[in-house]
Amino acid sequence: MSKKILVAYDGSRGSEKTIDVAASLAGGNGSEVWLLCAYSYENVPPAFRSFAEAEGVNDPAEHLYYRYLVDHVMTPARERLKKAGVAKVEVALQQGDAAEVIVDFAKEKVVDTIVIGSRGLSDLEGLVFGSVSHKVNHNAPCTCVTVR
Repeated sequence: MSKKILVAYDGSRGSEKTIDVAASLAGGNGSEVWLLCAYSYENVPPAFRSFAEAEGVNDPAEHLYYRYLVDHVMTPARERLKKAGVAKVEVALQQGDAAEVIVDFAKEKVVDTIVIGSRGLSDLEGLVFGSVSHKVNHNAPCTCVTVR
């Protein structure tokens, strides 16, 4: 039974299933679930920059992107876990290399299970550089559940 579960979540279609798997693992047994989004300002979608420019928004596009991740990605995922019966859900967003952020967070919080989607990079990028899920599975200090 997993008591501390880390869900690597980015809102992609591939990560959507991680919510259901984590809820199933947590069940109603009082497990603590950490919902973690590792992000990079290098990957801020151009639309955020265009919007900030066009609307004369004083906040940098990076701040708009962070707010978007909180409001439209992480908060709905947290609510899904709560509705599925997970009593304790914590949300964290950390900037940096996704695999490193996930593994370091798992060590820091002493989680016993990481739930991660199997896809994030394109097939070619994954082949050349290695996928985030592969790196996490290789370096994690705990059990990893890779969801397809």
